[in-house]
Amino acid sequence: MGSHHAAHTGDLAFSGPPSQDSLIQAMRETSFYGRRRPAAVEHLETHISHVFLTDDLVYKVKKAVRFAFLDYSTLARRRYFLHEEFRLNRRLAPSVYLGVLPISYGSDGWELGSNENPVEYTLIMRRLPARRMLDRLLESNQVTPQMMRSVAEILAPFHTQAPTGGRINLAGHPKQVRKLWKENLSEIFPLVGRLLDAECFGAVSDFGERFLTKYRDLMERRFEEGWIREVHGDLHCEHVCFAPEGIQIFDCIEFSQKLRCCDLASEIAFLLMDLEVRGAKSLGKEFLTRYLELMDDRDLPSLLPFYKCYRAMVRGKVEGLRPNGASAHAMRYFEYAGHVTWEGFKPFIIIVCGLTGSGKSTLARALSQRLGVPVINSDATRKA
Repeated sequence: MGSHHAAHTGDLAFSGPPSQDSLIQAMRETSFYGRRRPAAVEHLETHISHVFLTDDLVYKVKKAVRFAFLDYSTLARRRYFLHEEFRLNRRLAPSVYLGVLPISYGSDGWELGSNENPVEYTLIMRRLPARRMLDRLLESNQVTPQMMRSVAEILAPFHTQAPTGGRINLAGHPKQVRKLWKENLSEIFPLVGRLLDAECFGAVSDFGERFLTKYRDLMERRFEEGWIREVHGDLHCEHVCFAPEGIQIFDCIEFSQKLRCCDLASEIAFLLMDLEVRGAKSLGKEFLTRYLELMDDRDLPSLLPFYKCYRAMVRGKVEGLRPNGASAHAMRYFEYAGHVTWEGFKPFIIIVCGLTGSGKSTLARALSQRLGVPVINSDATRKA
């Protein structure tokens, strides 16, 4: 199934494999794909991958990069993690992930699918309809309660069958959760003053410490009872597609088992948080109710405020560190994290009192907006 793409014009002699950059340039051209030549190619770039969208297929190449949390610096490592991405994502989207192909380079230029001295590898996926992604459907108010219950009905058996024990369990131990929480805050700290204010950062930091202390025994018990599983790890609205052939949940974390293993409360909190940030809290409740019916996990809701806050901070960090700086998105997640800090300690009442004209109403309105809670006016209530 090899396909050729001439990498050079003119009569240049073959002088060994060129850079990854020249491959990326070649993959932008329709001629690269040989017999499967598409009408057009759309190129998307993230900080760790290049993605090429053709008529009906998607080709993904991992960048030759190394960060604190992943290492794709060698061809062997890129090949390994592409195969891991294929293996792990076939758990929830088997019809989407088609395989990993080698890419070779010789005197005739690039060849896709040739095993002769591969210089790169690409993951091939079936292209899913963008308009059927959960985030897009939410924007156009096309998501029904039954659709969210259906997502729960896919995730519950997946979570039930997911591996647990040994190294997987360690990811959910209270000490490891606290370590991850602190690492995340230290990575977010440089964004304070730009994408979130010091007050919000302080409130979130204090909330985490208080929550982890208060619920340490429950986390220990869940660790011992096997509620820590190897799951998806990146479960937000952009990774759920209501495709014509059925719900596809894709693009899990393949580069780090540590980040893929967590308490099921953390996995569920990610999707709930993203739904709430997008204004779909009631749909989140439908999802959670059905999920809990199927899982019989009575303690999971107690941990949701912490994990929703943690996941919102992670998402805010990812958005905030993008090269283009998606600051509006990042700020939305950070603001949500600030609101959630109160969830773990409800019910509560804040009473604002003072002399006439001292600014009670102004302060109450500001608190209402910051905390996401209603204002009850005592004067209006008394006269009602």
